Amino acid sequence: MPLPPALRRFKDWTRHIRRAHLTLPLWWRNRWSTQSIRKANGPVVSLTTYGRRLDSVYMTIESIAVGQVLPCRMILWLDDEQRFNARPVALRRLEARGLEVRLSENFGPHTKYYPYVAQAQANGPPLVTADDDMLYPRDWLAALVHAYAANPHLIHCWRARVLQLASQGLQPYASWAYCRSGKASPWHIAEGVSGVIYPAAFQMQLRAAGTAFKACCPRADDLWLNVQALRAGMPVQQISA
Repeated sequence: MPLPPALRRFKDWTRHIRRAHLTLPLWWRNRWSTQSIRKANGPVVSLTTYGRRLDSVYMTIESIAVGQVLPCRMILWLDDEQRFNARPVALRRLEARGLEVRLSENFGPHTKYYPYVAQAQANGPPLVTADDDMLYPRDWLAALVHAYAANPHLIHCWRARVLQLASQGLQPYASWAYCRSGKASPWHIAEGVSGVIYPAAFQMQLRAAGTAFKACCPRADDLWLNVQALRAGMPVQQISA
């Protein structure tokens, strides 16, 4: 049954209020802050954006920059040279505070990690991937770093699904239940949208695999990354149940 117009308008109004409560402090910080968004000994945070999201991705970056833990590098990959050369002033303000905006070949969703791992070193820092349409909580990066420090031989994530099998093989992805365990398992499939931290050894696995994802899953970065985790013998552990 559809909502009455008055109630629908009220819900829309409250949603706008909640959104403003989250975004206005980030807009203000971007406009006036000179504080660095980097700190030594943190992980690398890498993400990509495209199209109209280029105008709002600074909100995602600012949400990470007010976290309890800061990255040693934060890299935004762009695959459009014209937009790269005319990037918004909000991103240029962030560059003055430590953001790296790099131009890359278009690898689709794989752009958020592959240009970095293609040049990564075996003894480098862990890599955290983020999405461009999220606002991350203050403990987001801290929790990932803490989990990594406790067990650096696993892949840690905020949200995972549990792979499901049927007699004929894999069940459809949509039927895979969300993980309700904080234990590591090769059956856990990390979802990149909420954030994942990858050890240097796994980055070498991705580097060795190269761009083979172009032939089998050019638009499915999560599945490619989890296949490589299985091949590397690195189980996935969700931050908590």
